[in-house]
Amino acid sequence: MIYSYTDKHRENISKGVKEYYKCNPNKIKELYKNNPEIKTKISNTLKEYYKNHPEKRQLISEQNKNRSDETKNKISNTLKKYYKDNPERLQQIKEQLKEHIPWNKGTRGIMKLNSGSFKKGLVPWNKNRKCPEISKGRLDRKLRVGYLNSTEARRKIGEGNRGDKSGMWRGGLSFEPYGLAWTRGFRQSIRERDNHCCQLCEKHQSQLKKSLSIHHIDYVKTNCFTFNCISLCITCHAFTNSKRQYWKNFFQQYLRDKYGYSYISQQNLLVDVVSM
Repeated sequence: MIYSYTDKHRENISKGVKEYYKCNPNKIKELYKNNPEIKTKISNTLKEYYKNHPEKRQLISEQNKNRSDETKNKISNTLKKYYKDNPERLQQIKEQLKEHIPWNKGTRGIMKLNSGSFKKGLVPWNKNRKCPEISKGRLDRKLRVGYLNSTEARRKIGEGNRGDKSGMWRGGLSFEPYGLAWTRGFRQSIRERDNHCCQLCEKHQSQLKKSLSIHHIDYVKTNCFTFNCISLCITCHAFTNSKRQYWKNFFQQYLRDKYGYSYISQQNLLVDVVSM
């Protein structure tokens, strides 16, 4: 008669075996050492498990990367002791490394040089040549500005990027008239509100050669309202010609934080006129 274990019996046997090997760790080492089939079975089981659960393998890999120095030292000392007690295993690993063939073995002299490679024995073209004074000046970026292009060349470049030939041409919007509120007093009030400083680079009017420009945040010249205008120097004002939606959102948030303005609709500033 064949006796079949119940689930409860199997559970009790498993607990007893685990408790036994927990109290006698040397026994389990002897079991693995004398039974290579058990080691192979455990290895195959783990391989199959990690193959079906790659996220577990990734988690272990990340945990290994974040090991502390204390943990790394413990692992190193354990391996040293293991290989000291098992020299045959260390010798086996060395033999496996000897059988490994590097990917670039035997390729010396086979790889061809490209056209830009420096050949042995070639004399550089600038050997023993001193740098002329004019070349030393060109190395300075500030001195290079405007040096390479003549006046005629700069004039032709300017004509080639003027009007509808420019990549920023928008059909002549800059020639449209301003609103009736666009007066000298209104522009001066915006500069006074901003303490006569550019709101991007923070340069004061006294540091500039020209007066601060008044920029319309929504790029509509007829919307001359305090919450829609900001003081900028000529250089910073030129930056706002591109990426208009970005600068619009940026300046609205800037004035909202600095002066407490509220924008009901970022797409249409006229909504705020009704509420003010």
